[in-house]
Amino acid sequence: MRAAVLREVSPRVKKGFDVGYRPEKFGQISNGRIELRSAFCKAVFKDKVKPLSRKIFGIGLQRTGTTSLGRALALLGFNHCGFQAELVNHYRQGDMAKVIAATEQYDSFEDWPWPLIYQQLHDIYPDALFVLTTRASEDRWFESMVKHAKFVAQKRAIANDGDLNARGRKSFRAEVYGYDNPEDNRGHHIDFYRSHCRAVRDYFSDKPASLIEVCWEHGDGWSELCAGLGVPVPQKHDFPHVNASREK
Repeated sequence: MRAAVLREVSPRVKKGFDVGYRPEKFGQISNGRIELRSAFCKAVFKDKVKPLSRKIFGIGLQRTGTTSLGRALALLGFNHCGFQAELVNHYRQGDMAKVIAATEQYDSFEDWPWPLIYQQLHDIYPDALFVLTTRASEDRWFESMVKHAKFVAQKRAIANDGDLNARGRKSFRAEVYGYDNPEDNRGHHIDFYRSHCRAVRDYFSDKPASLIEVCWEHGDGWSELCAGLGVPVPQKHDFPHVNASREK
Protein backbone atom coordinates (compact mmCIF):
# COMPACT_ATOMS: atom_id res chain seq x y z
CA MET A 1 0.00 0.00 0.00
CA ARG A 2 2.88 2.36 0.78
CA ALA A 3 4.28 1.98 -2.73
CA ALA A 4 0.86 2.56 -4.25
CA VAL A 5 0.38 5.71 -2.21
CA LEU A 6 3.79 7.07 -3.12
CA ARG A 7 3.03 6.75 -6.82
CA GLU A 8 0.08 9.08 -6.34
CA VAL A 9 1.76 11.88 -4.39
CA SER A 10 4.15 14.69 -5.10
CA PRO A 11 7.93 14.55 -4.60
CA ARG A 12 7.52 16.70 -1.48
CA VAL A 13 5.27 14.12 0.16
CA LYS A 14 7.48 11.27 -1.02
CA LYS A 15 10.37 12.97 0.70
CA GLY A 16 8.38 12.98 3.92
CA PHE A 17 8.29 9.19 3.85
CA ASP A 18 12.02 8.95 3.27
CA VAL A 19 13.26 11.65 5.62
CA GLY A 20 11.11 10.60 8.56
CA TYR A 21 11.67 12.49 11.81
CA ARG A 22 12.18 16.24 11.50
CA PRO A 23 13.41 17.60 14.85
CA GLU A 24 12.82 21.21 13.85
CA LYS A 25 9.10 20.44 13.64
CA PHE A 26 8.63 17.58 16.08
CA GLY A 27 11.37 18.12 18.65
CA GLN A 28 9.31 16.73 21.52
CA ILE A 29 8.42 13.39 19.97
CA SER A 30 11.48 11.45 18.90
CA ASN A 31 10.01 8.18 17.66
CA GLY A 32 11.06 8.82 14.08
CA ARG A 33 7.61 8.14 12.62
CA ILE A 34 5.72 11.39 13.02
CA GLU A 35 6.58 12.96 9.66
CA LEU A 36 5.83 9.68 7.90
CA ARG A 37 2.43 9.69 9.55
CA SER A 38 1.79 13.27 8.51
CA ALA A 39 2.68 12.57 4.89
CA PHE A 40 0.60 9.42 4.92
CA CYS A 41 -2.43 11.32 6.23
CA LYS A 42 -2.22 13.95 3.54
CA ALA A 43 -1.61 11.43 0.76
CA VAL A 44 -4.40 9.03 1.64
CA PHE A 45 -7.05 11.45 2.82
CA LYS A 46 -6.56 14.52 0.65
CA ASP A 47 -9.58 13.53 -1.48
CA LYS A 48 -11.58 11.66 1.16
CA VAL A 49 -11.79 13.78 4.29
CA LYS A 50 -13.97 16.80 3.67
CA PRO A 51 -14.63 19.46 6.33
CA LEU A 52 -18.39 19.41 5.76
CA SER A 53 -18.93 20.71 9.30
CA ARG A 54 -16.57 22.16 11.86
CA LYS A 55 -14.81 19.51 13.88
CA ILE A 56 -13.71 20.28 17.44
CA PHE A 57 -10.41 18.90 18.71
CA GLY A 58 -9.27 19.14 22.31
CA ILE A 59 -5.48 19.46 22.13
CA GLY A 60 -4.54 20.12 25.74
CA LEU A 61 -2.26 17.60 27.42
CA GLN A 62 -3.66 15.06 29.84
CA ARG A 63 -4.47 16.35 33.35
CA THR A 64 -5.53 19.76 32.02
CA GLY A 65 -9.28 19.20 32.27
CA THR A 66 -9.72 17.28 29.05
CA THR A 67 -12.35 14.99 30.56
CA SER A 68 -14.36 18.02 31.64
CA LEU A 69 -14.10 19.36 28.11
CA GLY A 70 -15.33 16.07 26.68
CA ARG A 71 -18.30 15.95 29.04
CA ALA A 72 -19.17 19.56 28.20
CA LEU A 73 -19.05 18.90 24.46
CA ALA A 74 -21.30 15.88 24.88
CA LEU A 75 -23.78 17.95 26.90
CA LEU A 76 -23.79 20.50 24.11
CA GLY A 77 -25.01 17.78 21.78
CA PHE A 78 -21.84 16.95 19.88
CA ASN A 79 -21.18 13.36 18.91
CA HIS A 80 -18.05 13.11 21.06
CA CYS A 81 -15.03 10.82 21.02
CA GLY A 82 -13.11 10.57 24.30
CA PHE A 83 -10.22 8.29 25.10
CA GLN A 84 -10.18 5.11 23.03
CA ALA A 85 -7.41 2.59 23.62
CA GLU A 86 -7.86 1.26 20.10
CA LEU A 87 -7.10 4.67 18.58
CA VAL A 88 -3.99 5.04 20.72
CA ASN A 89 -2.83 1.61 19.59
CA HIS A 90 -3.33 2.58 15.95
CA TYR A 91 -1.24 5.70 16.56
CA ARG A 92 1.51 3.72 18.29
CA GLN A 93 1.63 1.34 15.35
CA GLY A 94 1.81 4.17 12.84
CA ASP A 95 -1.57 3.28 11.34
CA MET A 96 -2.74 6.83 10.75
CA ALA A 97 -5.30 5.71 8.20
CA LYS A 98 -7.43 4.31 11.01
CA VAL A 99 -6.73 7.25 13.31
CA ILE A 100 -7.88 9.81 10.74
CA ALA A 101 -10.79 7.62 9.65
CA ALA A 102 -12.15 7.97 13.19
CA THR A 103 -12.46 11.71 12.69
CA GLU A 104 -15.17 11.07 10.10
CA GLN A 105 -17.34 9.33 12.70
CA TYR A 106 -17.50 12.03 15.39
CA ASP A 107 -17.95 15.77 15.80
CA SER A 108 -15.59 16.43 18.70
CA PHE A 109 -12.51 14.83 20.27
CA GLU A 110 -10.20 15.02 23.28
CA ASP A 111 -7.40 12.99 24.93
CA TRP A 112 -4.72 11.10 23.01
CA PRO A 113 -3.62 11.18 20.25
CA TRP A 114 -5.09 14.51 19.13
CA PRO A 115 -2.68 16.85 21.00
CA LEU A 116 0.19 15.19 19.14
CA ILE A 117 -1.18 15.72 15.63
CA TYR A 118 -3.05 19.04 15.74
CA GLN A 119 -1.09 20.46 12.81
CA GLN A 120 -1.98 17.51 10.59
CA LEU A 121 -5.60 17.76 11.73
CA HIS A 122 -5.67 21.43 10.81
CA ASP A 123 -4.30 20.57 7.36
CA ILE A 124 -7.14 18.08 6.88
CA TYR A 125 -9.85 20.18 8.57
CA PRO A 126 -8.87 23.84 8.01
CA ASP A 127 -12.23 25.01 9.39
CA ALA A 128 -11.97 22.97 12.61
CA LEU A 129 -11.86 24.49 16.08
CA PHE A 130 -9.09 23.54 18.49
CA VAL A 131 -9.43 23.78 22.26
CA LEU A 132 -6.26 24.14 24.34
CA THR A 133 -7.01 23.30 27.97
CA THR A 134 -4.42 24.45 30.50
CA ARG A 135 -3.87 24.42 34.26
CA ALA A 136 -3.64 27.39 36.64
CA SER A 137 0.09 26.74 36.83
CA GLU A 138 2.61 24.29 35.49
CA ASP A 139 3.20 23.13 39.07
CA ARG A 140 -0.45 22.20 39.46
CA TRP A 141 -0.26 20.24 36.20
CA PHE A 142 2.88 18.41 37.29
CA GLU A 143 1.42 17.50 40.69
CA SER A 144 -1.65 16.08 38.97
CA MET A 145 0.55 14.11 36.59
CA VAL A 146 2.43 12.55 39.51
CA LYS A 147 -0.80 11.55 41.26
CA HIS A 148 -2.25 10.10 38.11
CA ALA A 149 0.93 8.14 37.33
CA LYS A 150 0.83 6.53 40.77
CA PHE A 151 -2.85 5.71 40.37
CA VAL A 152 -2.27 4.11 36.97
CA ALA A 153 0.78 2.20 38.23
CA GLN A 154 -1.28 0.66 41.03
CA LYS A 155 -4.01 -0.40 38.62
CA ARG A 156 -1.45 -1.81 36.20
CA ALA A 157 0.27 -3.78 38.96
CA ILE A 158 -3.02 -5.37 40.00
CA ALA A 159 -4.14 -6.09 36.43
CA ASN A 160 -0.78 -7.54 35.37
CA ASP A 161 0.00 -9.50 38.52
CA GLY A 162 2.10 -12.45 37.48
CA ASP A 163 2.34 -11.35 33.85
CA LEU A 164 6.04 -10.70 33.35
CA ASN A 165 5.59 -9.74 29.71
CA ALA A 166 3.00 -7.10 30.59
CA ARG A 167 5.31 -5.60 33.21
CA GLY A 168 7.96 -4.98 30.58
CA ARG A 169 5.72 -3.22 28.08
CA LYS A 170 6.45 0.44 27.46
CA SER A 171 3.58 2.72 28.39
CA PHE A 172 2.22 5.36 26.05
CA ARG A 173 3.14 7.93 28.71
CA ALA A 174 6.78 6.91 28.31
CA GLU A 175 6.52 7.14 24.53
CA VAL A 176 5.13 10.67 24.67
CA TYR A 177 7.03 12.21 27.58
CA GLY A 178 10.13 10.04 27.49
CA TYR A 179 9.61 8.74 31.04
CA ASP A 180 6.99 6.60 32.71
CA ASN A 181 7.49 8.20 36.12
CA PRO A 182 7.03 11.98 36.11
CA GLU A 183 8.01 12.37 39.78
CA ASP A 184 11.68 11.67 39.03
CA ASN A 185 11.73 13.90 35.95
CA ARG A 186 10.13 17.16 36.99
CA GLY A 187 12.20 19.49 34.83
CA HIS A 188 11.64 17.47 31.68
CA HIS A 189 7.88 17.33 32.15
CA ILE A 190 7.57 21.03 32.96
CA ASP A 191 9.55 21.83 29.82
CA PHE A 192 7.27 19.54 27.82
CA TYR A 193 4.15 21.29 29.13
CA ARG A 194 5.59 24.73 28.39
CA SER A 195 6.75 23.70 24.93
CA HIS A 196 3.41 22.19 23.99
CA CYS A 197 1.40 25.24 25.05
CA ARG A 198 3.85 27.58 23.34
CA ALA A 199 3.88 25.53 20.13
CA VAL A 200 0.07 25.50 19.97
CA ARG A 201 -0.18 29.25 20.54
CA ASP A 202 2.52 29.95 17.98
CA TYR A 203 0.92 27.72 15.38
CA PHE A 204 -2.48 29.40 15.70
CA SER A 205 -1.11 32.95 16.15
CA ASP A 206 -2.06 33.84 12.57
CA LYS A 207 -5.42 32.05 12.78
CA PRO A 208 -6.74 33.04 16.22
CA ALA A 209 -10.36 32.27 15.37
CA SER A 210 -9.44 28.57 15.20
CA LEU A 211 -8.09 28.35 18.76
CA ILE A 212 -10.03 28.41 22.02
CA GLU A 213 -7.87 28.48 25.16
CA VAL A 214 -9.53 27.76 28.50
CA CYS A 215 -8.49 27.10 32.07
CA TRP A 216 -11.23 25.69 34.28
CA GLU A 217 -9.24 26.55 37.44
CA HIS A 218 -9.28 30.21 36.46
CA GLY A 219 -13.07 30.14 36.32
CA ASP A 220 -13.60 29.46 32.63
CA GLY A 221 -16.69 27.43 31.87
CA TRP A 222 -19.76 27.51 29.67
CA SER A 223 -19.48 31.20 28.75
CA GLU A 224 -15.92 31.00 27.46
CA LEU A 225 -16.30 27.63 25.76
CA CYS A 226 -19.62 28.40 24.10
CA ALA A 227 -18.45 31.83 22.95
CA GLY A 228 -15.53 30.18 21.17
CA LEU A 229 -17.71 27.48 19.68
CA GLY A 230 -20.43 29.89 18.64
CA VAL A 231 -23.22 28.00 20.41
CA PRO A 232 -25.72 29.04 23.09
CA VAL A 233 -24.87 28.55 26.75
CA PRO A 234 -26.96 25.64 28.12
CA GLN A 235 -29.42 26.66 30.80
CA LYS A 236 -30.17 23.24 32.28
CA HIS A 237 -26.66 22.00 33.05
CA ASP A 238 -23.94 23.25 35.36
CA PHE A 239 -20.50 23.07 33.84
CA PRO A 240 -19.14 19.53 34.40
CA HIS A 241 -15.95 19.75 36.45
CA VAL A 242 -14.86 16.12 36.19
CA ASN A 243 -12.03 14.74 38.35
CA ALA A 244 -11.66 18.11 40.08
CA SER A 245 -11.09 16.55 43.50
CA ARG A 246 -8.39 14.19 42.21
CA GLU A 247 -6.49 17.04 40.55
CA LYS A 248 -6.13 19.20 43.65
